[in-house]
Amino acid sequence: MFKSKILSLTSFKVFTIFAFIGLVIYSNSLSGAFMRDDYSQIVNNPTVQDIKNIPKFFSSSTFFGGDPGTLIGRYYKPITSTYFTLVASIFGLHSFMFHFFQILLHIINSFLIYKLFEKFFKKPLAIFLGLLFLVHPINTESVVYISCAQEVLFLFFGLTSLLLSTKKTFTNVNFGVIFVTLLLSLLSKETGILFIPSILIYTYLYNRKYFFKFLTLSSCLIIFYLILRFNAIGLYGLYGSSIPSAPIIKAGFLQRLINIPLIVYTYLTTFLFPKDLVINQSWIIKTLNVKDFFIPLLFDLLIFGLIIIEGIIIRRRFNSKFKDYIFFLSIFLLGLGMHIQVIPLDMTVAERWFYFPIVGLIGLIGLIINNFKMSNPLRGKNSNLRLLLFTVALTTIALLSIRVIYRNYDWKNELTLVSHDIKISRESYHLEQNLANNYFLNNEIEKAIYHYERSIQIFPYFTNYTNLGTAYRKAKEIDKAEQSYKKALEIGNFYLTYEQLASLYYSEKQDYTMAKEVAQRGLTYYPNNQKLLLILALSYYKLDQLENAKQGALECYKRTKNQDCYKLYYGISNNVPIKGI
Repeated sequence: MFKSKILSLTSFKVFTIFAFIGLVIYSNSLSGAFMRDDYSQIVNNPTVQDIKNIPKFFSSSTFFGGDPGTLIGRYYKPITSTYFTLVASIFGLHSFMFHFFQILLHIINSFLIYKLFEKFFKKPLAIFLGLLFLVHPINTESVVYISCAQEVLFLFFGLTSLLLSTKKTFTNVNFGVIFVTLLLSLLSKETGILFIPSILIYTYLYNRKYFFKFLTLSSCLIIFYLILRFNAIGLYGLYGSSIPSAPIIKAGFLQRLINIPLIVYTYLTTFLFPKDLVINQSWIIKTLNVKDFFIPLLFDLLIFGLIIIEGIIIRRRFNSKFKDYIFFLSIFLLGLGMHIQVIPLDMTVAERWFYFPIVGLIGLIGLIINNFKMSNPLRGKNSNLRLLLFTVALTTIALLSIRVIYRNYDWKNELTLVSHDIKISRESYHLEQNLANNYFLNNEIEKAIYHYERSIQIFPYFTNYTNLGTAYRKAKEIDKAEQSYKKALEIGNFYLTYEQLASLYYSEKQDYTMAKEVAQRGLTYYPNNQKLLLILALSYYKLDQLENAKQGALECYKRTKNQDCYKLYYGISNNVPIKGI
């Protein structure tokens, strides 16, 4: 009777169940604060906060670069930036609404996964697998970290295109819609490209007569996307984004290879036993050893051996399901393969990177459950077996949901999150720097300096050196601050470093010649940076180069509409004393 009730559920009722469960388990994340990249992408990013700038997103990158209207970085995600702009413009800078829509998109994605699995499995199993995706704790980062909206967006558009591609027949309109949704997935996050081979594999397996049409569509899509991307940010991105931002990027190819077993092990164990959830895993192993190489390698071989055995059993006993096995295995391997550092990424492991491969892995689990039921001689007759399977499924969903709720409390604010994760994560310069940032904001400068220095010991980067300089500056250790800023500039041309160093020379050291030189150098990279333009004009003024100061102040006002620049221009032009700047 219970089974018949499940079978009678309409799609709307299934979605309602998903929405209820999703909102319940993620409700305690709705009050979570903005944190980390949320500031450079949204809160402190005036470009993203203005809906008029949406066209600019298609010709620039992601992070605020100090100049009005300028976005920098190595990523090309204009749809994600557009999403941030729409939410901010309609609802304001309230983290609650950003969280709400991100949770809603995750719920929709879970429902789309259910609809996908419904094509391969009976409804009860498809519902369970969709719920497994909905409540799995490894997805928490993708759902509650606002800057990770790219994950739910690219998967939403990609799943939409994949579901549309499972039709039996296609019109030109169908192909057009698939093209657009695939493009939107790619423009939400580069990982969206994985839906192209996924669709091609599906078409080859199940609807081969359309394979070459999809191949043509995919080729046109990739060419169009590359034109957009290279026109916007080139090969490496904008303003120093080619600088290695993680230890794994600086590692050679062979060294990255010896990290693969532990990387795969981390993803698989986190999926199977989601006890230790952590962000910003930037560890790296440099030598072969039992703990970090051989044990993970043996575990990986065991898991993949079981997957291969599953395929052999399906091939021999359930041949009609072998195509399904190939399809789900392909999704899993495509997603995992993109993130095992063959091509270096900006972290070693990130839970949010499992948001795509988990779809394939859950599909493989569905095949195991389905084949177990089909091979059981008492299937359909043994009510105790059905009750056992239902109890196991319900318990699994309940336990995973509790883990999600518990993890959400870590995401209350940045200090809570980092303080928890730094106890678990291997050496992470990100977490050390994030912890130091929070100590700095709480005016615990000595602790901030300690953790900035720890971050630098792990991985010297222009951000941790810049932040260390600012902490030294706050502690009145001006010479140490100056040296930290200089070391930061040796690594990369970061706009905040130029702003801070020029300001230090102007204010604390009153070395107006150096302030002028630093400002000029910074303006070669960030020509519309209002702080550098103002410091340059003020330095000219202090050096009695009044005509240069006047022209500099006028240029600053024209570019930025900064009122201090206008005050300076007006004061020089009318021989009025300059005050309040």
